[in-house]
Amino acid sequence: MCGKSYNVIPANADSVVCSVDCQKKWQSTFLIGENANNWKGGDRDKLCEFCNDFYTCSSPYNFKHQRFCSDFCRIEYWKENTLHNERFSKSWYEGNRRYRESLADRRVETRPERMVREWLDDNDIKYMQEQGFFRRYFADFFIPKEMLIIEVMGNYWHGNPSMYGNDKIPLNQEQTANMERDVRKKKDFERYGFNYIEIWEQDIYKDVDKKLSKIFPATTTRRTP
Repeated sequence: MCGKSYNVIPANADSVVCSVDCQKKWQSTFLIGENANNWKGGDRDKLCEFCNDFYTCSSPYNFKHQRFCSDFCRIEYWKENTLHNERFSKSWYEGNRRYRESLADRRVETRPERMVREWLDDNDIKYMQEQGFFRRYFADFFIPKEMLIIEVMGNYWHGNPSMYGNDKIPLNQEQTANMERDVRKKKDFERYGFNYIEIWEQDIYKDVDKKLSKIFPATTTRRTP
């Protein structure tokens, strides 16, 4: 609209305006008639890229950009074609690694994680927090001397079996997916000779010293009041 050069991140490489003001002018110039998002006419039937069924887009914008008929197809396509792509996996891991390092530097952690970290500090146990492994996983706590992984399991997010499932509170789809990932993660670590221990949020709240003392029996707690 104004002819000005501007910088964008790769994800926004197809943008056409540099500012909100230019965006308003661009919309007034080009998003009119059949190109308007609220235009009701025209053929909006497209072929879903995953299930190959036809579906009707709700707007001209969606007709240009939408690729799937539903969130289910979008997610399944992502799983099959993107999730296990080597380039994506590497980018995801590196981005997640930097993010987790920033959390560790700023001590951004859940309350159970903080309680475990403080117990390890009080007992002079050397550990690494949010350590990455296999370019695939991150461990809440890694104790190199013991080749030990400690995962702090949130009751809700990881579906604590004492609270969820069977005749208890029903599990939702997200909890089920997290539990399946937890099983794969544990098997992968144990396959490479790691000791892998999961401790539940409720057990940490109940008595963190008792729980961790069982993992480190030779350690004498020196927590001060």
